[in-house]
Amino acid sequence: MKALGRFVVLRRIKEESRIIGGIEMPEDDDNDIRYYLGDVISFGDDVKGLVVGDTVRYDKNAGHGVQVGEELLYVMRLDDIVFIV
Repeated sequence: MKALGRFVVLRRIKEESRIIGGIEMPEDDDNDIRYYLGDVISFGDDVKGLVVGDTVRYDKNAGHGVQVGEELLYVMRLDDIVFIV
């Protein structure tokens, strides 16, 4: 899969659950997390500064999921990526 223009394809990285006040908070129930982790799979020709395999943080409301075989990938605009880890 090859992204076009300023789009980026990511594989989401599941983060470990956190313990807050003795209560385990899984990632899905944690409203405090604003940015998710992802690995860069592909990006368009207009994207500069990213390399395939980079780990990035992106806005949790960004992009769309795309099922490719057994894997769920996310396609989003470069502007939705906040920083490279």
